[in-house]
Amino acid sequence: MKFTELQINEKIKKGLSDIGFEEMMPIQEHTIQEILNGKNIIGEAETGTGKTAAFVIPMLNNIDFESKNTECIIVTPTRELAMQIVTEIKKIGKYLKPSYATLVGGMSIRDQVRDLNNKPAIVIGTLGRINDHLRNKKLDLKNVKYFVLDEADEMLKEGWKEDITTINNSIPTNKQTLLFSATISKQILSLSKSIMDDYKFISVKDKERTSTNIEQYYIIMKEKQKFQTLTKLLDVDTPKSAIIFGRTKRRVDELNEALNKCGYKSVGIHGDLSQQQRNAVMKKFRENQIKILVATDVAARGLDISNVTHVYNFDLPQEIEFYIHRVGRTGRAKKHGISYSFIKETELSHVKRIEKETNVKILEKSIPSSNEVFDARDKDVIKLINKRLEEIDITRTKDFATKLVNDFGSEKIASILIETLSKKSGVNKILLTGEPPVVVKKQNTNAKRNYRRQDNRNRRSNNNRTRNR
Repeated sequence: MKFTELQINEKIKKGLSDIGFEEMMPIQEHTIQEILNGKNIIGEAETGTGKTAAFVIPMLNNIDFESKNTECIIVTPTRELAMQIVTEIKKIGKYLKPSYATLVGGMSIRDQVRDLNNKPAIVIGTLGRINDHLRNKKLDLKNVKYFVLDEADEMLKEGWKEDITTINNSIPTNKQTLLFSATISKQILSLSKSIMDDYKFISVKDKERTSTNIEQYYIIMKEKQKFQTLTKLLDVDTPKSAIIFGRTKRRVDELNEALNKCGYKSVGIHGDLSQQQRNAVMKKFRENQIKILVATDVAARGLDISNVTHVYNFDLPQEIEFYIHRVGRTGRAKKHGISYSFIKETELSHVKRIEKETNVKILEKSIPSSNEVFDARDKDVIKLINKRLEEIDITRTKDFATKLVNDFGSEKIASILIETLSKKSGVNKILLTGEPPVVVKKQNTNAKRNYRRQDNRNRRSNNNRTRNR
């Protein structure tokens, strides 16, 4: 179905046309008309399949931008996702000129209060900052008609429910509620009943939890082999755009520093960076100024990153859902992608669980051999030489080049050239702080058995006390 077939504002259609949106993605085709009709929706679809536009389009169509009331609040788990939604609203609503306020951490509260005082029609933000403004009575939600939770599964987990409930209690009960996510569990469906009376559940996910156009591999190794293995894979694969996932902020910082020290240009992103720093990092990566992004799972949720060819799980994530989101950064729009997971022997059972959950085969792969690495580096050096020859005037250095060859010999000069152009140096000297392996939690039948035993003991004890009385 084409967007032009929708009964929506012509200005929205014009905005969609400007950004090249013609055919609807499945999640859009199944949800947009339902939202336009006023239905509460729980929408489930894979990462990168157009979920944001699925709720932004009908929301922009139904909001009265002349009312000077906040009619829509969109809640996200991360700052990056909030900013991505803002970008989508600005592009799709280009000719509507929608008023909005962005409430996220790392940005000026004073500026946010100023934006709220201007009575924006749409508020987009993270749970913490939205609740801050609610507590300070700077955010008025009494006229909200649309309550949107993006990446709802992440927010509705234990620990976030209270914050969501606080926001929900500040909104009229007759609002329309929209929950969208790549994964929605039975527990999430159960929790969602506390924030909406009835809903339509729409899932357009394939049986495979991750795309079949992504080659997925695992490599068994020791912790101390991880960095060398990573550099070998980077050399052999020469990815056009890669994301390397670490489990902790410390890991990301150390890994990013080590890569740059060894000649690989990379940037790192995690929760401790300011919004300005994050924006600068993502700008470099999106514009391909830097081809390697080192990230914690903050980048697995909601970041609008296209054309990623390779994903490297430097540390295997504890949760299967995180694995799905990480791998989903590549192979988007039916393009080919590759993912590698570096695992210890004890983590193999976790890989098998991921295989079972995602219904996709993850193949074992060996660490690239020295010959494979040397061959790849040789090809890289030849490319660099050809590129530089196109850029420089060799007549300027011809005499000096002849002298160098006469003094040292062509083989020695060529060897130095290879070492200089090759971006590898000091790889073997890198020592990173180790991370513990993933601990797979088995079903604790013993704990249940012990609980039953304790429960029986308690009953017997209570009975004895009753008799003694």
